[in-house]
Amino acid sequence: MASRKFGLNLVIVLAIAALFTGFWALINRPVTAPNWPEQISGFSYSPFQQGQYPQKDQYPTDEQMRRDLEIMSKLTDNIRTYSVDGTLGDIPKLAEEFGLRVTLGIWISPDLERKSAKSSAPSRSPTARAVSCGLWSVTRRCSVKRSPLKR
Repeated sequence: MASRKFGLNLVIVLAIAALFTGFWALINRPVTAPNWPEQISGFSYSPFQQGQYPQKDQYPTDEQMRRDLEIMSKLTDNIRTYSVDGTLGDIPKLAEEFGLRVTLGIWISPDLERKSAKSSAPSRSPTARAVSCGLWSVTRRCSVKRSPLKR
């Protein structure tokens, strides 16, 4: 009798497992991804290569960034960066060679001299369409003075 009860329980468990597996397979049918457009609206771009770290002042060279920008220029007209530290401030100048428009991301800090140099120099490029200051400037309670891009 115990063996018959075990067999019945095993059949019920297997039936429930098969039911759930069948239901899962039914609702998780493969779908095909849509085709990529020839032109993408824009890319977020961080040019760091393997072994390069901004924390250690190891930045990509202009040639490395130029190579990246050439590849991206075949797919988009717009890029967005996250910083203008080190050689990253050269991105608008390099992007101009490939007809790319740049939205610059900058970090706002309490160091006014550093803030002024970082926010004005790259924004003078004709390819720099906008400067984006992230939410971190608000959460760090840094002073932010509004001013238009200087051309």
